[in-house]
Amino acid sequence: MVQATETPYLSDAVRDKLHMVHDDSRMFEIYQEYLANWHEFGGLMNIFNDRLPLGRFGLVSRWDQSEPYPKTLAVMELLQTQPFTFFGDGDGDRDVDFDDFFLFTDAFGGDDRRFDFDESGRVDFTDFFHFVDVFGTR
Repeated sequence: MVQATETPYLSDAVRDKLHMVHDDSRMFEIYQEYLANWHEFGGLMNIFNDRLPLGRFGLVSRWDQSEPYPKTLAVMELLQTQPFTFFGDGDGDRDVDFDDFFLFTDAFGGDDRRFDFDESGRVDFTDFFHFVDVFGTR
C-alpha cells in the first residue's frame, strides 16, 4: 500500500487511501483469512499496532470509538470461536504455566488435541518445542 519513499513525505492522498482501506468492510474477510492462516501456522504472538504516522494499521483508530472496525470484528470472532487452549493453555486459566506443563507431560504420546499443536494426531517432540515457545505467556 505504501512505498518506503512515501514515509517522510506523507501526502493527503496517501493518508486518505490508508484511511479508506482501514474502514473498508472487506477488511473483515481479509482479516479472517489472515487470522486463520496465523492460527494454522502456530498462532504464536501477534501484535496489532496502534496508530502509526503512515495510517491506521491497528485494529482501531481511536480507543474510544463507538463502532468496531471490520478488522476488530474479525479478531473478536476469532477469540469467540477458538478455544484458548491452542496457545498451550491446557487448563483454560489463560496462563501457560507449570499446571499446563504437567498436563502436557501426561498428554505426551497421546492424541490430546489441546497439545497437538501441529495437528499430527499425536502429542510428540514437535509439539513439545511449540509448547516451550509459549510457556510463561498469557
